[in-house]
Amino acid sequence: MRRLLTPAWLLRHGLAAALIGAFAALGWWQIRRAVSGNGLSWAYAVEWPVFAAFVAFLWWREVRHELRSPGGGAGEPPGAPGAGPGTGG
Repeated sequence: MRRLLTPAWLLRHGLAAALIGAFAALGWWQIRRAVSGNGLSWAYAVEWPVFAAFVAFLWWREVRHELRSPGGGAGEPPGAPGAGPGTGG
């Protein structure tokens, strides 16, 4: 768990939280516009929460990847021996 508290990861956590919050606020703003009579805003009212969910999904996937990778994700560069299928004999 400590590897999720490095400066790079703290920046990622903050960015994900900021984007999710901003997208949720934009979705709420579009709902208010749609209720007041702007028909096009109904599409945006659905679209912004989808963007927020996508950011949450990407953040969760990256966290899982970091926790599953041995050595904290700093592994060998691509093409190094043992780096993956088809790289060694």
